[in-house]
Amino acid sequence: MNLQILSISAMHDVIALLCFLNPSVCEETMRRRYEKILREYPNYRILGAYIDGRLAGLTGIWHGTKIWCGDYMEIDNLVVHPDFRKRGVATALIEKVEAIAREKKCNILVLDSYTNNHPSHRLYQRLGCEIWGFHFVKPLVEFEH
Repeated sequence: MNLQILSISAMHDVIALLCFLNPSVCEETMRRRYEKILREYPNYRILGAYIDGRLAGLTGIWHGTKIWCGDYMEIDNLVVHPDFRKRGVATALIEKVEAIAREKKCNILVLDSYTNNHPSHRLYQRLGCEIWGFHFVKPLVEFEH
């Protein structure tokens, strides 16, 4: 497995994988959102995992500072292609993000997971993540999600 920070040149493969995680969001909307993030937020990167030359998994990485915790790193939209699940891809991505967070002197690593995604909860807890609270959402407009 080869882990690397992805560039805009990998956009087609990135969008295809993100569509597995967010099947209700059309590809064009996904592309617009991804382009905007890359254009407007320099503290965001995507880490990809390649197996046999194919993008097997990825996660977004946000690096920031919050009042309550100081420097943090956030795992965002972790997804593994169905063909590569149960091969340690998610674990490798999370462990790499944790190493990057430690290099950047982050105090915590955070992530969100849908409440019904129980397999991901088991993985995150196995890797040392704890549930500290709830992520509340109040939609302000109709949107694809």
